[in-house]
Amino acid sequence: MPDAADLLTTAQAAERLGISAGQLRKLAATGKVRADHTFPKAMRFDPEELARYDAGLQPGRGRPRKASMTKSGNEVGETFKNTRQIA
Repeated sequence: MPDAADLLTTAQAAERLGISAGQLRKLAATGKVRADHTFPKAMRFDPEELARYDAGLQPGRGRPRKASMTKSGNEVGETFKNTRQIA
């Protein structure tokens, strides 16, 4: 484990992974990311540990985009309009 000065706070680590602090706490609770508990509610994260986790997270990183948020979202909306007109 690196020196305490090298460890990241929950907010810093979550920002580095591109997820929320709550999601990072859940990952730590399930053991998917190792965290040092400095106080009962405070955690610190090793940047190398985050890099290892992030390497496995890259292909499906983050939440999938909703159809309405994508460029093809208009197609989804148009399909919905067409089915309403038929009925």
